[in-house]
Amino acid sequence: MKTVKHLFVIVVALIGMCGCEENEPNVPLASTLRIVNGIQDIGTIDLRGFEGNISFFGANTIGYGDHFRFTIPANATTDLQIAPAADTLNIILSETITPERNGGIYSFFLLGDSTQVESFLVEESFTNYEDSIFGARFINLSGDSQPLAVRAIAIDTAGINDTTIVATDLSYRSMTGFGQFEGKGFIGQYIFQYLDADGEVLISETVLPADDNVVFKNITLPLIGKFDDGQGGNTLSFAKRIDHF
Repeated sequence: MKTVKHLFVIVVALIGMCGCEENEPNVPLASTLRIVNGIQDIGTIDLRGFEGNISFFGANTIGYGDHFRFTIPANATTDLQIAPAADTLNIILSETITPERNGGIYSFFLLGDSTQVESFLVEESFTNYEDSIFGARFINLSGDSQPLAVRAIAIDTAGINDTTIVATDLSYRSMTGFGQFEGKGFIGQYIFQYLDADGEVLISETVLPADDNVVFKNITLPLIGKFDDGQGGNTLSFAKRIDHF
C-alpha cells in the first residue's frame, strides 16, 4: 500500500512539473542597436526611434565619431529619424530597421556628409576567446578615400617590434573580420595603422591590451573623415573605439 501511495505522489509531482513548464511564459529577447556617427560636416546628431507613435529612444545626441548603444523591443520595427543637433527640424535621414531575429546584436553605421547621408546595418557575430586573445576589426568610413591597407605593429615589453599587414584593398564601406591578436602580458602594445596606396601612414591608433581591458573581447576601429580636405591635407581620424562586450 505504501508503495502504491509513493508512486501516486511521484506521478502527481511529475504532472505538476510538466504543467509548470507548459505554462512558463516565452518572453522574446530584446535586440541591441549601436549607432555610430561618421557623418562628415554635421557634427553632433539628434536621433529618435519610434515604434508606431511611441518614442522609446527619447531624444538622444551622438557626437561626430562617437557611438551609443540602444535597446530595441522584441518584435519591433524601428523608425529612426536623424537630424543635426543644431537644427532638429531638418531630418537628414529616415530609416526603418527591422531586426531579423529577437536578441540580435546590431551595429548601424552612419556615413557620408551633409549633401548625402548614407547608412548600413550589420548583424554582429562575435568569437568567444578562451586564451589571452582579443579580436580587432577595421572599417573604412571615409567616403573619398582610395582602397587602404591596415598594418599592425606588436611591441613587446623588451621593445621588439613584430609588423604584419592585416588588411589590403579596404575600400569605402568595407570592413575586415575580427582578426585575432595576442593579449598576453609580454606584448605591451599594438599600433594599428591605416596606410595609403603608397604604404604611407595616414593615421595610427595605439591599443594597450592589458590597460585598455580588451583581452578576451572584440573591438572595432573605424576610420572616418576626408581623405582630401581640398587644402593638401586630410581630416582622417579614428572614431571612438568600439568595445564589444
